[in-house]
Amino acid sequence: KLTIEEIQQACAKKYGITMNDIVSHERTQFLVTPRQLAMYISRKLTSKGLTEIAKAFEKKHATVINGVKTITERLANEPDLKLNLEEIVSSLGHRLTDVID
Repeated sequence: KLTIEEIQQACAKKYGITMNDIVSHERTQFLVTPRQLAMYISRKLTSKGLTEIAKAFEKKHATVINGVKTITERLANEPDLKLNLEEIVSSLGHRLTDVID
């Protein structure tokens, strides 16, 4: 069973940042993208609700909703982001089709 922490670690590793960066309140794009990807993957690959995901990221549940929505929109227009997502979910033992509707 996949945990939110494992997803956070995979995203941090892919983007060369730390676990502290993933949960920080820093809003630079450099940190926001991997954080939102981790939220997106957590929403798709775990049975955790928004409140639990938000708690794991030290955020409000509205932030998770926004992050998931942002990634969903960006995936339609950014092939590089989609490729990164594929690499991350693959490292977690899943396929891209498991997370994209």
